[in-house]
Amino acid sequence: MSRAYKTGQHVYSARYGRGEILAVDGYGEKEKLTISFESSGLKEVLSHYFVLEPYDNEAHSEAALAAAAAAAATREEAEVEERAEAPPEAGAERPPAAVHRGNELKEALREVIREELGAAEIRIHPKWKGGSMSLRPGKGGLREKDLPIEEFFHKIVMVRDRLRTLEQRVNAHPRLDEAEKVELQQYVTRIYGSLTTFNILFADREDWFVGQKGAEE
Repeated sequence: MSRAYKTGQHVYSARYGRGEILAVDGYGEKEKLTISFESSGLKEVLSHYFVLEPYDNEAHSEAALAAAAAAAATREEAEVEERAEAPPEAGAERPPAAVHRGNELKEALREVIREELGAAEIRIHPKWKGGSMSLRPGKGGLREKDLPIEEFFHKIVMVRDRLRTLEQRVNAHPRLDEAEKVELQQYVTRIYGSLTTFNILFADREDWFVGQKGAEE
């Protein structure tokens, strides 16, 4: 049985950017790849559940890389929409709400798979483990609400991952010109800057939110 990928192959991911496959283990749906991504480090993924686009690193052509980026983004979007847009059985119409739920379910499954594969290992700072946040209403007589910090941290990490995915898709979008990409990128950078308050929750500095000019805002 042949493998879809091979050691030393260069690939592009809409989520993590470009990288090199360091190891391949297994076949078919169980084929596991160890990939070194330039921007996000080492990841282990199952190729069947992860959208990758090969490209020729020897040519090192910007056009070839852009084409791979665009193809990866297009394939990832197509996979998310595939089941939701499938024709309904027995001639029945599928309401818009069902399509929306299908998209949500697909995205949720993809997130679970990525987390189980260790595709996004973001660590909370040890001092916050087991801690909680207290939300106090401004009006007297109302109950406070306690929220585990680790639960809040998970939501912050999800926001960060969504922003990075958005950033990569903007950069790889085939219908946006360079001026439009720069403008949208500036908005993303401002959002990063607004979230730097939460950097104290991260164990690793490389996972921090960074605003304009590489500094916290």
